[in-house]
Amino acid sequence: MAMAVDPSVIRKSVEKAVRLIKTSRKTIAFTGAGVSVESGIPDFRGPNGIWSRIDTKYLEIDYFMRHGKECWSVIHKMFFNPLSNARPNPAHHVLAWMEHQNLLSGIITQNIDNLHHKAGNTNVVEFHGNTRILVCPRCEHQTPADFDKLGLPPRCPQCNTI
Repeated sequence: MAMAVDPSVIRKSVEKAVRLIKTSRKTIAFTGAGVSVESGIPDFRGPNGIWSRIDTKYLEIDYFMRHGKECWSVIHKMFFNPLSNARPNPAHHVLAWMEHQNLLSGIITQNIDNLHHKAGNTNVVEFHGNTRILVCPRCEHQTPADFDKLGLPPRCPQCNTI
């Protein structure tokens, strides 16, 4: 049975958070999959999460290095296609507003969905990378994730590695 939360407790917590943010010299937001669920992007561990729909081996670097073509078909289908149409939700917009009001110094995110950028944040550290730029595992050349030019599986324009 869920316990009812006293609204005065919530109000006091929100007021405390506001005071801390306003008086902070540096406030950083740390986000993960939960912030993007409202944008239609599944989390990883929930009932409809990504891990319930694919074998995790496709995202392991050792498996990728041996089976790049196979991995790219799964990666493109599970990540690049759905993320290309995703739009920022109110949480992303609030964080962008906070940055523009100098209430937020930056964001560290585990997400690869680019939604913080789309919402207007400029100081975003993408802990797991993103779906805008591909980095070659062999020569580390970076190239835009333009599959019309690169094809599938994408190959590095410098060394032709998948």
